[in-house]
This record gives sequence, structure tokens and C-alpha cells, in this order.
Amino acid sequence: MLGSLYTGVSGLKAHLQKLDVISNNVANVNTIGFKSSRTVFEESLAALIRSATRPTGNVGGRNPMQVGTGVQLASIDNLFEQGGLASSGVPTDIAIQGEGFFIVNDNSNTYYTRAGAFRLDALGRLTTPGGLLLQGVMANDEGNIISGAALEDIVLPLKEKVPARATTEVGFTCNLDMREDPLETILNSSRILADASGTDEVSGLFDGSGTGLVLTSTDSITFDIDTTDGTAAITLAYEPGGTDVPADGQFTTLAGLAAELQTYIQGYGGHAADTVTLASVVLGSGETTQVIQWVNSALEANVSFTTSNTIFENMFSAWTGSAAAGNVNSDKFLGVAEGADALTDLCNTSGQWLDLAVADTINFSGKDGDTDITISHAIAGGNTLDTLCGWIETDFNIAEGGDVSIDTNGKMVINGDNGTDDALDVSITEAGNTIFNSIMALNQTQAATDVIHTTSIVVYDSLGTPHTLSVQFQKDDITNNLWHWTASLDAGTIISGSSGEVRFGSDGELASFTYAGGLSEFTFDPGTGANTPMNIDFNAGTPGKWDGITQMGSSTTTVASSQDGYTMGTLDSISIDGTGTIIGSFTNGVLRSLAQVRLAKFANPGGLLKQGDTMWRESTNSGIPITGAAGETISASLSAGYLEQSNVDLAKEFTEMIIAQRGFQATSKIITLSDDMLAELVRLKR
Repeated sequence: MLGSLYTGVSGLKAHLQKLDVISNNVANVNTIGFKSSRTVFEESLAALIRSATRPTGNVGGRNPMQVGTGVQLASIDNLFEQGGLASSGVPTDIAIQGEGFFIVNDNSNTYYTRAGAFRLDALGRLTTPGGLLLQGVMANDEGNIISGAALEDIVLPLKEKVPARATTEVGFTCNLDMREDPLETILNSSRILADASGTDEVSGLFDGSGTGLVLTSTDSITFDIDTTDGTAAITLAYEPGGTDVPADGQFTTLAGLAAELQTYIQGYGGHAADTVTLASVVLGSGETTQVIQWVNSALEANVSFTTSNTIFENMFSAWTGSAAAGNVNSDKFLGVAEGADALTDLCNTSGQWLDLAVADTINFSGKDGDTDITISHAIAGGNTLDTLCGWIETDFNIAEGGDVSIDTNGKMVINGDNGTDDALDVSITEAGNTIFNSIMALNQTQAATDVIHTTSIVVYDSLGTPHTLSVQFQKDDITNNLWHWTASLDAGTIISGSSGEVRFGSDGELASFTYAGGLSEFTFDPGTGANTPMNIDFNAGTPGKWDGITQMGSSTTTVASSQDGYTMGTLDSISIDGTGTIIGSFTNGVLRSLAQVRLAKFANPGGLLKQGDTMWRESTNSGIPITGAAGETISASLSAGYLEQSNVDLAKEFTEMIIAQRGFQATSKIITLSDDMLAELVRLKR
């Protein structure tokens, strides 16, 4: 009877302990890094009433008879399931995702925690709210974390300075547009006219004043000589692009027109011996020019020469009226000048003779790039416009890609060689000849330009003094896939390696990047008292690849993308990556590793001892700690600016609370019932 009382008491005690654990879990529902616990019950020692017996030949075996003595607490287990992460926005807050514990120390004892609410103290140490120091590994002076280094307090160098570093390499990532080409100087004269030839079509020629003749198939000539035989007048039609056939009543060229006129004139009485030809005559100015000449053998003839084209009719005004015997000349016929035309037979657009004669001197002056040019040439018999063009090509060194010629409009066109190094300034004159000098007042329709692209980047000497380095890329005027580069500085003295070539393959990949003179780097004296000389390697990429400078058919994007120097800087801010590496950001833009937070893991984390303040300590059953970096030795990652929340599940805890309550109530009924039975037993004696 008394045993049931003790059994009931054990049940009450066990469920009270369970309730204690539940209440602690619920109380820490908002404690960062808290790990909940659970209770595990086990049966107490059972009293043996009768032992088991084995079976015999006549009697079967019997089972043992035992009565339990109650319940007892077998264990209180710590549950290390991952807690949720909550953003805090504080850069020194760290949450662990995965296994492991932060290691903290009070200089006497080492503790382990999942609560990552760390703060910087006045000495730059990362501490818990209770003042324990976070452990890790400090980086060396070069910002390297030494693997296997001993744990120590993480102390951030709040006042640390990063000394200046001289630039040793400049990297380029850019494209040079292969579609671009250097341009040449283009100069044009005014239109030049010259004597027409017999093969020239009449339409498109000019009269003596430079007025153009424009004939169509509807234009015709009516020619009548008043003679006694009364032969009918002639009507000749213009046939554009036709083939001249004598006596067919049509004409196309000057020679064809003369032949038609002669055929019909010779058909009139008394004019059988007349001739009509394209003849050269000398005008009063001394100019030799082409006219259609009628050699009239008759004593006199009344002539009517009319056309549907007023300009054309006016050119034959001398043929109209009373034509005496002798030579009857039309106005001069001029055509667009060609290269084969003699210099002495040229006119301007108004039909004025250029007044050039044999032995006259034509003067050239100007520049070819930076070279001054002053040369004279005397006109000789047979010199043509092509001769003049050849003189210009030779005297102004136009040889590689340019030329000088007479275009289809009768203008002299000077095309210089590509690039500003061959830019032209040309003056062509003849002393005192205003007409010639006016027509040769050259008009520039295109200026010589180079394909040049420039990029700049700031580099630093050993004192951290900035220098602006500019690199100019200029496309070669002649050779495909070749560019020239030139480096310059805003301050300091360049010693060597300031120019070279960049060559590309047929697919636009870098073929080579070389320095003039076979050098391998750019060298200069900064002139600031810093280390000198400074040597900088220009990294244009890998030959045969597209990882640096390329030449593709896309827009030019000239960029010096990187350099490895910097000025002095002080620590400005910190950040923590997933491995626990604390990275310092300095005012000069340098990022440097300062330290690394190390974690610890245990073979049996459930064996750790709680020490309060969400701390744990090693025990004999936890195993020794294994320390290392997150993501390496420890299967975890760290999230800066986050805190791990408690892993308490309130729904589960409330359910367990109800179970504990019901267990306690049921056990208490055992005690009440046992008490009633004992009271009844006492009443039997009465």
C-alpha cells in the first residue's frame, strides 16, 4: 500500500521536472542562439516478488513477478536544430547556418555559443554582450590568413593605415573598332573647261561664256541658204547617244554636226566646194580654240540658222544673215576639262582663257604634314593637266594611298595620304594671273584625320602621389590589324617604353602587344621623391584570346580597366563574408582581410554543459573541440547582419505542457486513492 504512494510521488516529481524544462524553453523563446531541451523519462527499479522458473517434465515454467517502483528522469537532452535567421542590420552580428559554435574566451575559460550578437569595444575587440572575447585568427601584414594558426582574440585595427603602393601593372579591357579608317585631305579646284573635241556630244558642252548646252531629242536645227536654185531648207535633229551618219539628218557629236552641215551646204548651187569642219582658230587674246568653221566658196549667201535652243542658236550668230565668201566661224565650243588637255588651252567656268603659255611658271607652296614645300615648274610644250597633277603628287609626297586627278566634272581633286602626318595645305599660283589663281583657289572638302582613341587611368608612385597616365591608340594608315600606342603622363619624366604596337588576328583577337625598341615595360621618374624609376607593365591580355584588347567590328570602348597601386588609406568599414573572414574597407579603396572568425564543433554536442548567458562548456562526454573555418573544416556558413533565433517551437511546447499537466493529475489521483484505502484500513480496527 505504501509503495503506491512512493510510486505516485515519483510520478509527480518527474512531471514537475518536465514542466521545469518546458517552462525554461518557453521563457527563452526570444533568446538568440538558444537551443531548446526535452525530458526523457525511464522506469525506476522494479521490485521482484517471484523469480521465474524453468519448465519441468510435469510442470510448466513460470514468468517472474515484478512490481515497478515508479518513474525517474532519464535525461534532459539539448536539441541543436537550426534556428531561423533574422536580419539585424548590424555588421558585427553573425549567424551560423549549419553546425558549429562561436568560440569566446574570458582569458581564463573558453566557452562556446550560437549567439552571434558581437560588438566592438574601445580596443577594437569583438565581444559578447557579457564581455567575452570572440576567438579567431588574425591576418598578417599582407592581409593573408595563415592556415593552422593558433586561436587568439580578434582585435580589429581601428586606426590602421595602409601604406601607399606603387603601381606595377595597368590592365586594358577594350575594343578598337576595325571598321574605322584614317581620312585623307581632299582639296578641289573650281571647274576647268577646255576645247571641245569632235567626239564630244553636243549636249553637255559649253558656249564661249561658259553657259551649258542642254539638248534633247526635240531640239533641232533649221538651216537655209537663199540661192537661185531654190533648194529646200535643212532640218537636223539632235539624237542623244546616237551614232553619227552623214546625210541622215541627225547629229550627236560636234564632228557629226559639222559633217551634216557640210553635206547639205555642198548640195546648194555654187557651194559644192565648201567645207564645214571643227577647226582650231587663234583668238585675239592669243587663245587657240575650237569652232565649227564654214569655208564659204560663194561670193555671198543669205543664210538663216535657227534652232529650238536659244543658246545653241546664238553660238551660230555669225552664220545668220549675209555670209560673205571666206571663213565663217561659230562661237567656241568648250567641254569639261580632262587630264589630257593642254595647260595652254584651258578656260574657267565663264569661258575665260586661263592665259597660260609655254615658259610661264606655276608656283607650289604649302605643307605636307609638318614639312614646308615651295617649288616652281615652267610650262613646256605638251604639258597637260595630267602633267600638273603629277607635279603635285611628286612635290607633296602623295604616294601611298592618295592621288591627284581631274574628275568627271572637270575639277582637280587632290586626295592626300591618310592621317594627319600627311595632311596637305596646297597653294597653286601663277604670278599676276588672277584668272588662273582664282580657279586654283582650292576648297577643302575633307580634312585629314587619324583614328585615335585615348584612355586615362590614375597610377600611384611609392609615396601614393597620383599621376594621370594616358594611352593613345592610333590605327595604322596602311597596314591592316595594326595600331600604334603612345603613353603620356600629366607629371613626371618618361624614361622609356612610351610607345609600341598592337597587332590583331583575323578574328579580332590580340596577336601581340609590343614596346618600341624591344622593351618590356613603361618606365618613368615620378619626380616627387618617391622611388625611381617606376616600372609599369601594360597588360593588354593574352595573345590569341579576347580577354584584353580586341579589334572587332563594334564601337570602340577604350578602357584602362585596372591598376594595382593606391595611396595611403585608413580603415573605414568592415564586412564579414560566409567563411567568417573580416574584410576591412580602407579610404583608398583597398579591401584587405583583417581576421577570420573560427568555429568549433564537437562529436557529441549534446554532451556540452550549459553555463548561462547562452554559453556552453566542454564536458567529458562532448568530445574535444575541432576548430576551423566555416565552409572548410566546419560544415557551415556565416551570415553577417543576421542573428540566429531560438529554436523553441511554441506549439510543441504547449502540447508537451498539456501532457505534463495530465500526467501530474493522473499520478496525484494514485496518491489520493492510496490515502483513502489506508484510511479505510484504519477504520477496520475500530
